[in-house]
Amino acid sequence: MEELLAPMGPVAAVNEQDRIILYSEQNSAAFAEAVQRLSGRLRIHPSGFEVRTMQSIPRLANGKIDYRSLATGPDPTYTVGRPGTCPTSSGPGPR
Repeated sequence: MEELLAPMGPVAAVNEQDRIILYSEQNSAAFAEAVQRLSGRLRIHPSGFEVRTMQSIPRLANGKIDYRSLATGPDPTYTVGRPGTCPTSSGPGPR
């Protein structure tokens, strides 16, 4: 999934119980549309995705995505949205 969305900028995908959380450094309608296309391509209902926008995706010293940090919770500057919408609220969201 990350590879398919990579042209849109830094992104991390994390499986969370009944949905896929996509962390992005981009808060745009273009990213939401890309997620919508991905949903169709993978045949996953759009409600199966949640987009969270962060100022920067956490990285390990070797430059790889720090998934453990994402699993413990994003930084307090993310926004939450669903595919097809551009997240506009800021501040802590649901965990």
